[in-house]
Amino acid sequence: MLLASIPLLCFICLLLVLGNVQTELDWRRTFLRTSLLWGGYAILILEPLSAFEMISPLYLALVWIIPTTGLCLKLFQMNRQTHRLHLPTVKIPDSNINRVLFVGIGLSLMITLIIAWIAPPQTADSLVYHMSRVAHWAQNQSIRPYATGIRFQNTMSQAAELIILQFYVLTGSDKMANLVQWFAMAGSLIGVSLVADKLGANRSARTFSVAFAASLPMGIVQASSTMTDYVLAFWMICAASEVLLLINEKTTNPSSSVFLGLAVGLAIATKPTSFSFLLPFAFLVAIILLRRLSMRRFILISVLIVFCITTLNFAHYLRNYALYDNPLGFEQTFQRHANRLINAKVILSNTLRHASLHVGTIWPEVNEWIYQQIVKVHVKTGIDINDPRTTFTEFRILAPSTNENLVGNPIHALIILVSIILTVTLWSRMDPMTRIFAIAVASGFIIFSAMFKYQIFGSRLQLPFFILSAPIIATILSKIKNTWLIPSLGIVLIIASFPWLFQISSRSIITKSEESVVGSIFSASRIDLYFPKSQSAAAVYHRIADRIEDRGCSDIGLMLSGSSSEYLWWVLLGAPRDDLRLEWIVSDSPTAAYGDESFEPCAVICENCPSEWTTIRGLQLAKDVLASQFNLFLEVEGK
Repeated sequence: MLLASIPLLCFICLLLVLGNVQTELDWRRTFLRTSLLWGGYAILILEPLSAFEMISPLYLALVWIIPTTGLCLKLFQMNRQTHRLHLPTVKIPDSNINRVLFVGIGLSLMITLIIAWIAPPQTADSLVYHMSRVAHWAQNQSIRPYATGIRFQNTMSQAAELIILQFYVLTGSDKMANLVQWFAMAGSLIGVSLVADKLGANRSARTFSVAFAASLPMGIVQASSTMTDYVLAFWMICAASEVLLLINEKTTNPSSSVFLGLAVGLAIATKPTSFSFLLPFAFLVAIILLRRLSMRRFILISVLIVFCITTLNFAHYLRNYALYDNPLGFEQTFQRHANRLINAKVILSNTLRHASLHVGTIWPEVNEWIYQQIVKVHVKTGIDINDPRTTFTEFRILAPSTNENLVGNPIHALIILVSIILTVTLWSRMDPMTRIFAIAVASGFIIFSAMFKYQIFGSRLQLPFFILSAPIIATILSKIKNTWLIPSLGIVLIIASFPWLFQISSRSIITKSEESVVGSIFSASRIDLYFPKSQSAAAVYHRIADRIEDRGCSDIGLMLSGSSSEYLWWVLLGAPRDDLRLEWIVSDSPTAAYGDESFEPCAVICENCPSEWTTIRGLQLAKDVLASQFNLFLEVEGK
């Protein structure tokens, strides 16, 4: 844990140095820019370490100690010269009701931090590939491709997991894995406040915008997981803040272009859905620069931005191209989520269906009515509501849920809808900057609907839209002169978020027996919390892992399905540890070329193997640990 404090110390030192070098900058902007520099460095340092298989506690600590030492020396020098360092300050609201709201925001941050610290990674996608790839990289001491039957592990964007990897290696555990998303939540709240300020929102409305973001149900459940959507939302709000600064600048500063390039590059490196939310801002920046700059300077600034984006993504795209002849990875994986038909009707259909993820109520009759209205729109336009070309899962309207895969943002969506109506009504009275920003954010949602299929689990993919909407709502609410209405609405949002703060079905603080089989995070063991769905499934995993350990076997082969919760095997077998080695045995995958032919497992875990299989690579079927899903193959005792 001590080693993991070095990157955090580096961040603090970098924040203080930047804040004292450019004292004219708002500390919120300094925080965002520090995050961009820190994030870019965290991604880029892994490439040379990976090339020489040096991603280990020692070398990771060294590459963080070097800049931290330099920054500490710089701070010491600054302090000697000025005799007083400029430190960040937090402005406490001046009215009692805004102070209550401020405390509510702090409560949301504190509770999500507690859950992120106590609960282990347990989200389905995290167990399948987010954390599994981290474990493989740590074992290989490299982020190069490896043999696997789960294609997502090699091909999906990697930035968030690359940051998790460093804390995983430095701590020798996944104890800090969830904190990457939590930090993204905290950073997003700072970014929302800054953007709302630059759009002209008054102080009370800015506090509300932070409360709006802090109380998002999907944001709350994301903040204590190892998913990547909040990380993307954070880079998006960083990009938006730099775009606003670029618009307001009379001359284009090259440093602003670098930070914008870093924000866009990190967003793309985190998740491919970033393209839909980035495109309107890219179009906006291009127009501004073309109008402001000479063609020569426009090209230079554009090259600088593109260089930053390319630097952060080139290596990953190159590895994907080498593996699948496509920089985006396995083509069929992309096609599963991307629309195969795009026209005006499809955009209308998907916009309605994506928005419907947030309209479910506790009343089945109301949900059925909403469902029928959306069906009627599809009938009138002649579109199949479950067209497989634009649909990943069957269309449904679900009641509000504390299941992290199905969480929506119903109250926040309603506020956005009301804000859209107010925007149209107050259009002539709105600042041009706010109008431009609102159009860019709304366009991002429409482009997202045009690009990606509807899926019942898609609410999390829209988190950047809700985070970017918060400053716009704050700016609109600034038009309201009532001093208590805005903070009161913020307090309502915080209180309404309590079910997700305290009762996430898979990692609850206050347990509701019908929703959780594990119990409270304060009473259940960490091992049990890895299995939030079924303790009976946990028993199978434990039985197989215990048998492997009883044999003293440390070289384990994996033959699992493409959607298997692989990371659970790493956890139960004690990873990360130096003597443990887990390798996939694959033959029908392009990744087979990355397999180690010299690897000789002493055990093989096989999922859904044919019943007639009794041996694999000379290992015998262990009949005393047969399970409906998994088979274990071991060396014959005494061999």
